[in-house]
Amino acid sequence: MRSFILCLCTFILFLNAQAQFNGDGYYRIRNVGSQRYIIVTDDKGSVNISSTSADLGAVKMLRGFENVVSDPGSVLYINEVNGLYRFESQGTDTHEIIGYDLKLNKNTDGSYKAYQEQNFLRMYLSDARLEDIPEGVLSTKDMSKYPDYLKWNITPVSSTGNEYFGITPDISYGGVYYGAFYASFPFTFASSGMVAYYVSQVENGVAVFSEVTDNMVPASMPVIIKTASAEPADNRLNIAANSATKPADNKLGGVYFHNTSKKHNNLTPYNPETMRLLGTTSKGKLGFVKASVEYLPANQAYLNVPAGTPDELELMTRAEYEAYMNTEFMVTASATQGGTVSGTGSYKRFAKAVLTAIPAEGYSFAGWSDGTDSNPYTFKVAGDLSLTAAFTPNEYKLIYLLDGVEYLSRQYAYGEPVVLESAPTKIGYTFSGWGDIPTTMPASDVTVTGTFSANSYTITYMIDGQVFLIETLLYNQSVVLPDAPVKEGLFFSGWSGAPATMPAHDVTVNAQYSIDGIENVVTECLVDVYTLQGVCVKSQVSLDELQRELPAGIYIVNGHKLVVK
Repeated sequence: MRSFILCLCTFILFLNAQAQFNGDGYYRIRNVGSQRYIIVTDDKGSVNISSTSADLGAVKMLRGFENVVSDPGSVLYINEVNGLYRFESQGTDTHEIIGYDLKLNKNTDGSYKAYQEQNFLRMYLSDARLEDIPEGVLSTKDMSKYPDYLKWNITPVSSTGNEYFGITPDISYGGVYYGAFYASFPFTFASSGMVAYYVSQVENGVAVFSEVTDNMVPASMPVIIKTASAEPADNRLNIAANSATKPADNKLGGVYFHNTSKKHNNLTPYNPETMRLLGTTSKGKLGFVKASVEYLPANQAYLNVPAGTPDELELMTRAEYEAYMNTEFMVTASATQGGTVSGTGSYKRFAKAVLTAIPAEGYSFAGWSDGTDSNPYTFKVAGDLSLTAAFTPNEYKLIYLLDGVEYLSRQYAYGEPVVLESAPTKIGYTFSGWGDIPTTMPASDVTVTGTFSANSYTITYMIDGQVFLIETLLYNQSVVLPDAPVKEGLFFSGWSGAPATMPAHDVTVNAQYSIDGIENVVTECLVDVYTLQGVCVKSQVSLDELQRELPAGIYIVNGHKLVVK
């Protein structure tokens, strides 16, 4: 039970060492023996009753006023409650955390002893006597040999005293200094040249900041503070007794603590998508930028932004932003051959511009000079802009039809000179020529036609060296042979060399006569030949023998008359 009380009392005093005197107010607490200040560095401690231990990592002891003068964790608000004292700092209320308040006894030298009693057991808060290290440790050890280490000076924070609070700026810009600041106490400025701002609008790559009314900064309000000096002694605050109302449009967030030990519950991970920290942009302007940190730094204001916000946001006043947005830019555009452009002119910053490329007949839009191929091209104007719209001639087909069937086709760009194709050839035919062909390609497909016509040729019929008949026929036309004249005693055996259809040249054919009917009369291998008087002059002779040996005259063969010349 005793060990638990020791740890618990120690923990209570750590976080409650902000108790006030001479009425509720803001104080610093300093150990008489070590001259180290109590600094609240974490918003959550923990108590483990079962193990009779308490987490004291929420409180540090720091030597040297220069280490604490601008740390809001060194400013402790002491609140008397029913004769006991409750301490608050940077969002931490000791009673809320551990359920106890502290008792204080004033020493004759004006210092105080801090303690808690339970079951008649009293344990005092002290600093360990560790003078060789910069950070001390709060302790409840028996320090009777070192009574000064049990004593605490409690001094009001005042801009006119030694226990002042001063701003240490983060950034030097334009001959002045800026800091992102977040504290649990309200304040006004005691030094000249100090102004507090908050961000009221985030838009179009700009963070618009507004001045805090009357420079009264409410408690727990994240702000940007401008100072004329880099030294906290020149940038003093008056900690106010009462807080003003926070502006509803403040886009800044704030973080009280930063504990990288990960033992406590106050860690605020940095989200690069939705958070920006005070800094300078790549253009050397004051603004909020994306940072490379794992956790947000302590006592800092940061900017809340929606996802998709640019990495850098320039800080501007309302007047600067309005002038910035009202700046006008010229959007000009030209066109290559084959089209025109509409939508050029003067536009205010971030106004929507719409450029339209209008192709002439026979042309198509090929893209803008910035690589964009959208048409219409819609964009926000961010500066003077000059673009060129490119146009290219369309290609069309020139189709050649020959006798109603596609002979060939050629691609031509609009306006390109047309080269006439060579005339086709075909045996027995004459090409009529191509129809009307344009000199240059129009803005449409073109079909030209051509035909073949059959050539005419003559067929001459000859009889015994004399022209019997001349006919004119078309190529490949069927040849109809005429009847030949009858010659007594002769048999017409046909036209020699007569084609079935007309070839691609003139033709001469000759009539063929032979012994009358000898081929028709002689149908058997061997025949008998008789005179008209019925006398057999040849018996059982062949056709060859008849043609060689039979003398001129008229004979009877197979019941038919045969004339032999």
